[in-house]
Amino acid sequence: MLARRIRRTWIRLRSLNSAEWRLLAAALPVVAVCRLGLWLLPFETLRRLVEKVAVARGSGWSKPAEGARAVRIAARWIPRASCLVQALALRILLARTGHSARLHIGVALDGRKFDAHAWVETEEGILIGGSESRERYTPLAVWEGKRVTIDGSNYTR
Repeated sequence: MLARRIRRTWIRLRSLNSAEWRLLAAALPVVAVCRLGLWLLPFETLRRLVEKVAVARGSGWSKPAEGARAVRIAARWIPRASCLVQALALRILLARTGHSARLHIGVALDGRKFDAHAWVETEEGILIGGSESRERYTPLAVWEGKRVTIDGSNYTR
């Protein structure tokens, strides 16, 4: 079982072209740090740290969709890389490359089951988190730039 999984992983890695390797190399550490940060830190502390590291550097992807693809590839390698982990990582990577993005955190009540979800949206549309996110989930918080809107109220730190 483990040998089969390792073999499939190896085949997948070998099939990546050089551009995909660069995407993976850029996104993997960011996804890993976001995962650890959500595990170890209160969200507000992590949000402030993200604001400090998510400074435009001018180089990177020409299209935000490339960053989303990199995060999805990297998330396969990080255990429990949830939608929030991926959304945070993508927001950092997009900010570093000079692209603006909105990180949404929403909730849904499906019968008696409560569900939460995070997604990232740009002028191109929803990049990570699924295109149905806007319809299915009611936004609780929207994080754009240094402004966080929670239930219609703005907070800037």
